[in-house]
Amino acid sequence: MSCHPDYILIELKEVICYPVMKIISESLLTGVVPDEWKTANVTPIFKKGNRQRVENYRPVSLTIV
Repeated sequence: MSCHPDYILIELKEVICYPVMKIISESLLTGVVPDEWKTANVTPIFKKGNRQRVENYRPVSLTIV
């Protein structure tokens, strides 16, 4: 038995599918988004060229999901 997070989600998919769907549907219907969904850590990822130039990086947002 594995303890990897993906394994846990796969094993619990039948149990969590409906509650997650209800949360997302309610969010779409009311226009209210949980604050945790709005938070992201932005990390610059180097593309190419001179590492000293800002334009040679692209932002990647790491969200809770």
